[in-house]
Amino acid sequence: MNRINPTNNNDPTFTFKPEVLEALREFRHLKPWRGTVDERRIKFQSLHAALCGIYDCNWSLDLDHIEAVETEHGNAGLKYENDSARIVLVGKLSVVSYLYCFALSIFARDRRQANAWAIALYKRIFRLSAARMNFRDQNGETFVLQPSVGQN
Repeated sequence: MNRINPTNNNDPTFTFKPEVLEALREFRHLKPWRGTVDERRIKFQSLHAALCGIYDCNWSLDLDHIEAVETEHGNAGLKYENDSARIVLVGKLSVVSYLYCFALSIFARDRRQANAWAIALYKRIFRLSAARMNFRDQNGETFVLQPSVGQN
């Protein structure tokens, strides 16, 4: 039992808090892939503030490692400092990477659970984008999103 998926820890179909779904829907309507990097940073900060409010946490979000021209592939990490966490995105503003790092804090660094939560939430909110991607789990440690080949 946990506060994210109160029905079953091992069930890959998550029950999300309604506030989380609403925050992600609002983020989707902001079109997180459009705009300059600075405009997009603001959108990510807005989502982060909403999720921190929902989960009653005060984790910081570090987007200083995103250049004006993003790299094709990004990286993300979670750094713990004293009793707080800092989510760091590097090279690219990635919704799934952000959700994964946020979930790592919620799920007490359980990578498999965080991975499943992030992908399930992404698929639920960003259905069209998710439909064009192939999700591949690598030993529960990380995930890779690859554009689907041959789909229009």
